[in-house]
Order: sequence, then structure tokens, then C-alpha cells
Amino acid sequence: MGRREKVKKDGEADDFESDSDEGGAPKVIKNAVDLQRLKLDKLMAKPDKPVHIPDQRKEKKFSEPPEFIRNVMGSSAGAGSGEFHIYRHIRRREYARQQHLDSLSEKVCRPESHSRQ
Repeated sequence: MGRREKVKKDGEADDFESDSDEGGAPKVIKNAVDLQRLKLDKLMAKPDKPVHIPDQRKEKKFSEPPEFIRNVMGSSAGAGSGEFHIYRHIRRREYARQQHLDSLSEKVCRPESHSRQ
């Protein structure tokens, strides 16, 4: 499960490459702690170098629910096999939209509950 990292000849390592020991053998990353330690050591080796901090993720924008759904046959009309997939897709989109609205309402209610305590 350990991952061996390659080292450039000039001693500088790429983003996911490890620096070698004085012995010349590359370090073996055995777990997440070793990887994090390696990245922190690399950052602290050059404190004047700027670090890229990614922007915050944008919230997903869901479309408004349709007023009514066209071209969906009822069961008495003998719906074909393709209609089931249309129904399933519409249902999946609606469930995702409802879940997003629930998470937004939790975010709004959460600060209010903390302020009351």
C-alpha cells in the first residue's frame, strides 16, 4: 500500500514527490500522516513562496420545478418502456432539488439556533 515517490536529480521535488534522505533513497509514504508531513515540510522549506488557496465552491443551481410535465402517459394509456425512464429521471431531479432545499433550510436555521443558546 506504500507509494514510492520519485525525486528529481537537482534535489527539488514536484508537488507529489518526496525529498530523499541523506542516503539518497526516496522516502516511502505509508499512510496519510506521512503524506501530510511531507507536504508540510515542503511548504515550510520555502516560506517566501506563495501558496495557492482554492476558492470556495459555488452552490449548485437547480432549475424551478415545471408547472406540469408533458408527454407522460398514464398507466391506463399503455405507457411504453421509454416512459418509465422519463418518469425516473424527473423523479430523480425532483428528489435532488428537494434535498438541496432541505440543506439550505438547515443552513439558515443552524445560526439561529446557536444564537439562542
